[in-house]
Amino acid sequence: MEEEEKPITITIGIKTLVIVIVVVVAMLGGLTAWYWLQGEEMPPSVGAPAELKKVRDLAISYVSKHYPEVGQDLQGVKFWSGEEVKTEGGRKAYMFTGDSWKITIQWARHREIKAEITYIVSIEKLVGYDYLKWRGMVVRDMVREISHHFP
Repeated sequence: MEEEEKPITITIGIKTLVIVIVVVVAMLGGLTAWYWLQGEEMPPSVGAPAELKKVRDLAISYVSKHYPEVGQDLQGVKFWSGEEVKTEGGRKAYMFTGDSWKITIQWARHREIKAEITYIVSIEKLVGYDYLKWRGMVVRDMVREISHHFP
């Protein structure tokens, strides 16, 4: 006598289904963000490209407007030198230095919208044993603050 094969049946409840859907959507969102951040790099040419100088100046203007005591010192820098650097993660960035200020700009180009570039700007200065530090994003000439530390 042969045994008859029975189909395997899996029963899941509504709660389980909702949890599975939420997890899948969260994973896809994370993959989308990772995909976006892997966008093409915009290679700086010799000297600072005009676009990066513009981003630097937008960030300085923002800091000066919202934190005048820091902005006054930052705007007092007469000369900025710049160089291409690599971040700890190995991505290209551009660093401006002037007096004891350091401004680092990183960028990502959206894979789908080639013209859209997001710049992450970090402005810092070592003061004694502490840092003055500001981080923000620049997208289409709009500056958005991420964080700051001004003791």
